[in-house]
Amino acid sequence: RVNPRTGCVSWVDIENGTLSTLSTEVKGGEERVNLLPHASFAESLPELGYVFAAGQHLGVRDETGNVSLSPTLLSPGRRFNDGAIDKLGRLVIGSMNFDNSDNKNVLLLVELDGAITVLDSDLGLSNGIVVAPETGALFSVDTLRRTVYRRDLDIETSVYGPRQVFAAFDPGENPDGIAYSATGHLVVALWGSAAVAILDASGREVQRVSVPPVFATSVCIRPDTGALLVGGASQPREKLTTATMTGGVWEAESWLEGYPVTTWSQPRHDYTMIKLGSQRVIV
Repeated sequence: RVNPRTGCVSWVDIENGTLSTLSTEVKGGEERVNLLPHASFAESLPELGYVFAAGQHLGVRDETGNVSLSPTLLSPGRRFNDGAIDKLGRLVIGSMNFDNSDNKNVLLLVELDGAITVLDSDLGLSNGIVVAPETGALFSVDTLRRTVYRRDLDIETSVYGPRQVFAAFDPGENPDGIAYSATGHLVVALWGSAAVAILDASGREVQRVSVPPVFATSVCIRPDTGALLVGGASQPREKLTTATMTGGVWEAESWLEGYPVTTWSQPRHDYTMIKLGSQRVIV
């Protein structure tokens, strides 16, 4: 992700439970902080710090380094995965199994008062999530179904409509992280394919771009330059290895147009993220 305030790039290392932040203006300007095991998502806060997901918890790391956690929200057999902040400043986050999927993974919306709305409860593996900045439409990936879904947002009621299939990939092609371009295109990282797919506003693939990592996991577009950032997983994975290009982040020029992401807007008077009535294991 790109911090809209500083321009720094940040990424999470799930295997090590760390968050790295890179400044392109400072030589050797990478900073790394320990979050928690299975940290899978982190979004910058306006006043420094991060809202993040790790294991079965959501949390906030403030500007002084203090961490506060939600109650346990998921069963031990699953963890949170990717997330995003929607047009109204709410956290949207999905889950996945540690082992084989039971097709009961969730997509959750954390309301501004801390209440939790379950958007989906039948996912194979919830993965990339992104929001169209103008309309508020929500895009989300189920990797095991090889599908990208879309939901429209009613701004007046703050309610999402039913999910619709936006794009479906062929067997062997596994959508992972996604990014939205101000041109109306959706960029999809393809796990195991050493590629990203670019879809138009109708969900039709208009371009496929080869990238260094075989296991492309996440994508991001710089809001100032349109440069495309691609993250890749370590290896070996699924009996596939390459000699180089593992576990890193790459950047290249593109014709895409990024935009500043919305920041998390939930009041944090006492750093309790979740409403008392929502302190339960969801699935």
